[in-house]
Amino acid sequence: MLEVVAESAKPVWPMHVHDNEEEHFIILEGKALIANGDSRAEVRCRFVRHLGRGVAHAWCNPSEDALLRMLVLFTPEDSKNCSEEMPELSLPT
Repeated sequence: MLEVVAESAKPVWPMHVHDNEEEHFIILEGKALIANGDSRAEVRCRFVRHLGRGVAHAWCNPSEDALLRMLVLFTPEDSKNCSEEMPELSLPT
């Protein structure tokens, strides 16, 4: 599980695929724009979005003035695989 904080109006994560894990986004603050295959959804605080394995997906913070804070849960968890795929993120200080 990761806690992610993303600044406003900055693309953070490019389209990618997890062949072995499902991904769950739990929005704690703000909102996320999540692309999942051909669909797009804006997910607000207190909502959860499930993404199945093998489907291309991406996310960003679409807000112009608010932080996005969320938990990202991978099932089954493969933390070695997760850390190898993770690009460096620019997080607020």
